[in-house]
This record gives sequence, structure tokens and C-alpha cells, in this order.
Amino acid sequence: MKKLITISILTSTLLFGATTKEVNNQAIELLKSKNPQKAYKLLETAYAKGNFDNQTLFLLGTAAKQKGDFKNAIKYFKELIARDKKAVRVKLDLAAMYYKVKNLKKAKELLLEVKATTPPKKVGDNIDSFLAVIDRGIPKAWTVGGSIGYRYDSNANAGPDTDTILMYNLPFSLSSDAKESDDYAKKYSLNIGYIKSFESFALQTGVNANMTDYNNLDNLDSLSSSLSFGPTWRDSNLIYSFPVIASVQKIGHEKRYYSISKGVSPQVTYQIGRNLSISAALSLQDKKYYESHNRDSNSITFSPSTRYIIGQSSYVSLGGYLGRENSKTETSSNTSMGINAGYYKVLIKNLNMFLSASLSNTDYKGVEIAYSKSRDDKMYNVGLNLSYFIEPIKSNLAFNTSYTKNNSNIVMYKYDRKQVGLSISKSF
Repeated sequence: MKKLITISILTSTLLFGATTKEVNNQAIELLKSKNPQKAYKLLETAYAKGNFDNQTLFLLGTAAKQKGDFKNAIKYFKELIARDKKAVRVKLDLAAMYYKVKNLKKAKELLLEVKATTPPKKVGDNIDSFLAVIDRGIPKAWTVGGSIGYRYDSNANAGPDTDTILMYNLPFSLSSDAKESDDYAKKYSLNIGYIKSFESFALQTGVNANMTDYNNLDNLDSLSSSLSFGPTWRDSNLIYSFPVIASVQKIGHEKRYYSISKGVSPQVTYQIGRNLSISAALSLQDKKYYESHNRDSNSITFSPSTRYIIGQSSYVSLGGYLGRENSKTETSSNTSMGINAGYYKVLIKNLNMFLSASLSNTDYKGVEIAYSKSRDDKMYNVGLNLSYFIEPIKSNLAFNTSYTKNNSNIVMYKYDRKQVGLSISKSF
């Protein structure tokens, strides 16, 4: 009888081990296939029956983390550490979870514990970066920022560099207002943001206003404001949002406004590994003009992009867009496409640089009666931004310059434009 009991116990133990290992392997495959919900449910069922080991606890914490359940991620990571005091990797995961729930004290304690074990240099550097983030505190729900600047614009009205053009096959002299005009301008901006976090998503609100005040060309003074509001979700390496957007633009000082647009812009970002991410956005907008109702339009634009991080101090980005605008005025309707590239680099402490370049083509529909052909524009742009963070006043001083060339098959729309500016900005 004793032999039978012993054999039964051994058999049960072996079966238990096999079952636990099998459940763990299934959960690993589910996590690899980006399905943390199913993995968590499978593991939680085994845990409730007492069929678990240290790996099960780690997988439970990981699955909870990936599905945004930080409370249970903390629960299972803590239980694992209680069973295995040397689980350094788990302590780092637990520190990240404590940061997510705004328990900075616990997060810092765990990071310092791991640092005391003299981990590899790369791990130590990452811990130092994390500690620096913690020392700056939890990001505020409210953010307020603004900037003031001064800019020189060589062609504020985007006019051609010529005195006469052909219209209806006859030469016409251009007025000074229609020709290339340069001026200096003061620039102001204000932005307000608010994030309300919930267990599985966040609501984001943003309000922005930008004003350009030219010294002489008052008819080109502009004020634009925009509002965005919508939910954002994060699921493992995937972030997606669905903001509703609206904007108002005013040009000059006579009309109440120039145009109003509203629409939606769903966006998604996927993190591929540590250094590479890809994004895509779809913008659907309806635009109305204050006076020229015959130009009212709707548009759709698809914009994919990617970013690759190089080391800890630079990145490159590449993007593009494909769009279509349908207007009540046929000659304003168009299809357009373009590509853009950027390079960001930290030069020295507090000083960084961003280089950008873009190329686009806009093909307008309908025939311009005065020119007997449809308009077709190719635009080129290059830019440089240098930004320096002034620590005593916690502000950014930025120098920026750009060159734009618009080649068109209609001389009236050909132009070159150079802009040089200096600004200072601060966030609260």
C-alpha cells in the first residue's frame, strides 16, 4: 500500500510539472503573437488551481503589463521576487510598473537595489536614465507652453519674381502686391494640453494658437487656432488614437475668418524592436471659406512614416503622404503626394540640431482659363533648426532657417522663398 501511495504521489508530481510547463509554453506563444489577453486568462486559470511555478508568475506579470493592467502586473512580479530574491530582471520590470502607477519611491528603491549589484554597463546606463526620469517627477496632466520669435521672410506672399506675365496670351504687368514681397514678422504661439488616464486608455485634449504679425504687410498677418480631442490606447508595442480635430484660420484684419476646417485623424504607431517604429495617419477633413463658398472642399490624406533611433543621441525619420482634395471650384481640386526626411542629432549637452528636406507634387484639376492649361506644381524644401536649452530659465532658444522652391507650369505660381528666424519657448 505504501508503495502504491508513493507511486501515486510521484505520478501526480510529474503530471503537475508537465501541465505547468505546457501552460507556460502556450502562454509564451500567445505573447509572441501579441495576444496578452488570452495568455493572461490561460495563466490565471492555472494559477487559481495552484498549478504554477516562477516562470508562470513572470509570464502573468508580463501579460498583465502588456494589456495595461499594472495593478496585477505588480502583484505577480512581487510574488515572484518574494520566491526568488535574485530575480534582477523582474525587479526592473516591477520598477517600471510602480512608475506607471506613480509610486516613484518604490520604483527608485528597486532601481537602486539592482544598481547595487553592479549590472552590465548597458543595464547600468539604462537604470541611470530611468532614475533621471524619476527625479523629474511624474508628467503633469496639464501642460502649457508658448513661444515668441522674430523672422525674416524673403517672399511673404509667395509671389513670382517677375514684372509681367502672360494671361490670355497677352502680357500683363503685375502690381507690387502680386510680386515677390519681403518683410520681417513677429511670431507668437501658445499650446495647452491635457491628458486624463484611465485603466485601459487615455483621453487627450490639445489647443494651439499661432500668430504672425508682419511689420509692413498687414494684409498677410495671420492667426490660426486648432483643437484636438480623442482617446488613445496602448496595447504592448502598439499605440493608436482617434482624435477629432478642428481649426480656424484668419488672414488680414478685415474678415471674421479666412477658413474653418473640421474632421477626424485616426493614427497608429507600432514599435518594431528597440530602435525602430512605424506610424500611419489618415486625415478626413471638411473645409469652408468665409466668403468664397464656391471653394468649399473636403479632403482625405494618408501619411505613413518611420523613425530609426541611432544610439542615444540621434535618429533619422522618413515619411510621405498621398492626398486628394475635392472642391466646388474645379481648378482648386487636386491630388498630391510627397516625401520627407529628417535627421536629429544632439551636438553637445543642451544643444541639438534637426535637418529636414521634403519634395511634393500637386496636380490640379480643371483648366485655368487665363492660361489654357491645368496647374501642376513641384515644391522642394530644406530646413535647419538649432535648439539650445537654457537651464537657468528652463527655456529653449532656437534658430531656424529654410528654403522653399515651387516650380509650376504656370509662371504666376513659380516662386522662391527664404525664411530665417529666432525664437524662445518655455513649457510649464
